[in-house]
Formats: sequence, C-alpha cells, structure tokens
Amino acid sequence: MTPLLERLTAILHQEVKLHEQLRDLLESEAQSFGSVRGSELLQLQVSKQRHSRKIERLERERLQVVRKLADDWDVNPQELRLRTIIARVEPEQADDLRDCHEHLTQLITEIREQADRNSAEAGARLHSVETALRFMVELHGHQQTYSGVGELQHAGSKIARTAV
Repeated sequence: MTPLLERLTAILHQEVKLHEQLRDLLESEAQSFGSVRGSELLQLQVSKQRHSRKIERLERERLQVVRKLADDWDVNPQELRLRTIIARVEPEQADDLRDCHEHLTQLITEIREQADRNSAEAGARLHSVETALRFMVELHGHQQTYSGVGELQHAGSKIARTAV
C-alpha cells in the first residue's frame, strides 16, 4: 500500500471514530432533554462542536490526500471519488476502504436523523418555555416596553384580576 493510501485509510478510520462519538453525543443529548441542567446541555453542545471541528479538519486533510493521489494517477481531482479509488487499488486495500466508506455513510445518516429529532424536541421545548414566560409576564403585568422616546415603561396587566 502506498503511503498516500495508508494515510487515506488512517484518516477514514479516524473519521469513523469521530462520527461514532458524535452520534453518541447526539443520543446522550436526546436522552437528557428535560432531565439535566442547562450547564450540562451546554457542555454537550461544546463537545459536539469540538467533534465537528475535528471532523472538518480531517475532511480537509482527506481532500488533500485525494488531490495528491489524483496528481499521481494523472486524474482530475474532482472526478476522483472514494469508489473510484477503491476500484483502482488491491482487493485487501479496497475492502478496508469500502468498509470505512459504508460505515461513514451509515453514521452520517444516523447523525442527520438524530440531529433532526433533537432539533424538533429542542424547538418544542423552547416554544413551551416561551409560552409559559409570556403567560407569566402577562399575568403579573411586568411586561416592559419602550416609549416613543426610548424610555423603559411598564405595561399594565392584560389579564383581569377577576379572571385569575
């Protein structure tokens, strides 16, 4: 195996590992909705961002390796896909690359689906909190607005005391 193919394989294995960890973080986030403190959710968010940045760095490195392979093979780098590389290398190398490609494809699908579910859940919870806050502000008459000259003023309660 050439050094470039070895590096490509190593990068793909690292990407698989990071995608697995990102998927696990998303699953932890989904399980924690409503049961953890905001600081813990924030820590999960930081971890997800950290993993995403690592994946982006590896992806840039993978593209550089592919460009070098394209130069070595005298092919257009835009046309050199992993499937094309797999078709050009020895069977044992091809198997490893194919396994990485299939696993990454599966992981990316799982990550996308879990992120969509988490987003919907977070959006629903945010809407619920906003509704509760809006109700409490209206109930207690502490809704602050700005006057025409930009001074803070307090609006009166919009809910009659007899309605409470």
